[in-house]
Amino acid sequence: GERPGGRAGSPPALPPPGPPPPAAPAVAADTPAAAPAPIAVAPDAAVGAAATGGAPAGGGMTVQHWAENQAQFANMPPLPENWIRIRSSSNRIYFVNTFTGETQFVEPPDLPPGWTKQVSKSSGKTYYFHAARGLNTFEKPRV
Repeated sequence: GERPGGRAGSPPALPPPGPPPPAAPAVAADTPAAAPAPIAVAPDAAVGAAATGGAPAGGGMTVQHWAENQAQFANMPPLPENWIRIRSSSNRIYFVNTFTGETQFVEPPDLPPGWTKQVSKSSGKTYYFHAARGLNTFEKPRV
């Protein structure tokens, strides 16, 4: 048995383990969470760190919820395929690629790789230029 003064013949019993610590928030105040594994828009699929096992982000909403509620962003330019907007807990909008799981605060480019948007100095018209291919067009290339 134990004796006063902290000396004992055997160590005191440890309390039973408690519940695991709460998961860290999926989205820091101003940083989108990185999600290295691809995530699909599916019921209960969560964004950001939630895609890698943390708690849901964007106010506890899932990717499915945000994908179904993009109408709130209808006044903004359309996004490339597989990208959606999510409002962070600090009320900032960030972007999630529902195919790759990539998250970022910078709006994804809406042009295929290599294309740039230009404005003609002589006419003021917008055109698109691909430097590596030496191509230009007035029709916007699709992503």
